[in-house]
Amino acid sequence: HDSAVARLSPPLVGTLVLLVVGLTWHGMAETGAGKNLPLRAECEAFANDGMWVPLDGCDETSRGAAYRDGGISAFSACGAGSGAPRVWGWNDTAPYTHCSFRRRDVKSMKKALKRRSVVYVGDSMTRNLYYAQLRSLGVADAGRYDATLPKHSDVFNSVGSASIDFRWAPLAVDQLAALRDINSKVAAGGGGGGGGGGPGRGGGPMPMGGPMGGRGLGGPGGPMGGRGGPGGPMGGFGGRGLGGPMGGRGGPLGPGRRGP
Repeated sequence: HDSAVARLSPPLVGTLVLLVVGLTWHGMAETGAGKNLPLRAECEAFANDGMWVPLDGCDETSRGAAYRDGGISAFSACGAGSGAPRVWGWNDTAPYTHCSFRRRDVKSMKKALKRRSVVYVGDSMTRNLYYAQLRSLGVADAGRYDATLPKHSDVFNSVGSASIDFRWAPLAVDQLAALRDINSKVAAGGGGGGGGGGPGRGGGPMPMGGPMGGRGLGGPGGPMGGRGGPGGPMGGFGGRGLGGPMGGRGGPLGPGRRGP
């Protein structure tokens, strides 16, 4: 007759194996299918490694065909309507690179750009990228045709605590001038140092004479950053306070008014 240990050993071993496999599977699911994590700096080499694919990234059949035919593993957008018949797809990357590009939702995009300022400088192609950035931040009607707006003008937008702007500069010399103007405004932002930082300089009108007016820049003073200055003569926004020398948080928006 078999002993009690011999009779109970197979069920116990089987139960233990199932427990180990279950815990391992759960751990892999938690780490592999979790939230999108920030990519390493080395991953920038793969940022443009892909192609524009004329299909809807939400459709599983199309996604499978793109992976089989072109090695596309992820899409930058979900839902290619009549206004955007092509979506960008990244080529598959080797697992050891840890550079798996994925579509970022509106919440994660806003979190990544919290209290940041992004300026697009260029021509109409750059403007299309600018509007695409706004749409990725939840501004669904960004880039919609508006006959009342000047054809070539600067565009200013704020999404949450982030400012996303576009400067019209079709030629290289225009782009250089725009970049110099942006850098000079940041470097020459008014306001005092010390405790909370003084108010910044008022934003002037745009160099191109656009209808929106410039942004006032906050002072770079104390730990909380200077308060944004008032809007310029064209009715521009009051600027955001710049962080202090110790990396403090920028101050609140200034009292400027939106331009006409």
